[in-house]
Amino acid sequence: MATTQSIINSNLIALGFSNPSQTGIFEKVSEALGNVIDTTLTEFTNTQTTIVDTITAKNYGKAGYYTGYALAFQYGDSLSIDGNGNYYYPTIDTTKQIIKQAAFSSTSNGDLFLKVASADITGTTIPLTLSQYNAFVAYMQNFEIAGLPVNYISANANVLYFVASCTYYSSFDLPTLTANINTYLTLFMNSFAFNGTFFTGDLETYIQANVAGVRNFYLSQTQIDGVSFTGSVNLSAGYFNYNGSNVINYNGI
Repeated sequence: MATTQSIINSNLIALGFSNPSQTGIFEKVSEALGNVIDTTLTEFTNTQTTIVDTITAKNYGKAGYYTGYALAFQYGDSLSIDGNGNYYYPTIDTTKQIIKQAAFSSTSNGDLFLKVASADITGTTIPLTLSQYNAFVAYMQNFEIAGLPVNYISANANVLYFVASCTYYSSFDLPTLTANINTYLTLFMNSFAFNGTFFTGDLETYIQANVAGVRNFYLSQTQIDGVSFTGSVNLSAGYFNYNGSNVINYNGI
C-alpha cells in the first residue's frame, strides 16, 4: 500500500514539479506531512478496531445485549458503577432476579421493543406488577444506547380459546385420559417459547405425541383475546393462557 508521502510526491510530479531543487524542497514537505497523516490514520484505524471489538464482545444493540441485562435485573437492589463507568450489581442474588422471560424485537422503521415476564410459584408466566415494571424500566435505561430508546412491554397473557375434538382408543380409561390431556395442555403452555408464534398444529401434535390413547387431537374455532384466527397467530404479550371455557369433545373408537 502506498504511503501518504509517495502519494504526495506523485501528485507533485503530475503537477510539473520536476526541477531537482523544487523536488528536494517538496520531498521534505511531503515527508513531514505524510508522516503526520500516516500516524493519524493509524491511530484512527486502531481506535476503530478497538470500538468494533468492544461492540462485538458486548453484543451492543443486538437481542442478546438487551435480554441479557433484562434477565440479570435484581428487584430491590441498586446498581454500582465501576472505574470504567459500567453499571453492575456488587452481589448477584438469583432470588431477586424476577425476569423469567425476555424477548427483543425491532420494526422496519427502527422501533425497538423488549417484552418481559415473571413467573409465579407454580412456574406459570405472569406480567410484572406496576412497581416491578417501573423499577425494571429505570434499571434498563442505564443500558440503553444513546439515541435508541426502547419500548418495554410486560402485559397480561393473551387468552387462547378453542374447541377441540379428541379421538381416543376406547380401551383407555376416559377420566385418566382426560386428566392427562389437561396436564399436558398446561405443560405445553408453560414450555411455550416466549414471544414465539402460536401454531395450532404444534399443540395438536404435542397432545397426540404425549398422551397415551389419543388417536387424533384437532382444534377448531380458535381465538386469541376474542379474535378468531386460523393456523397461527403472533402473541402481542409474548405468551398465553387458556380460556376457562375451552371445550374438548371426546370420541372413542
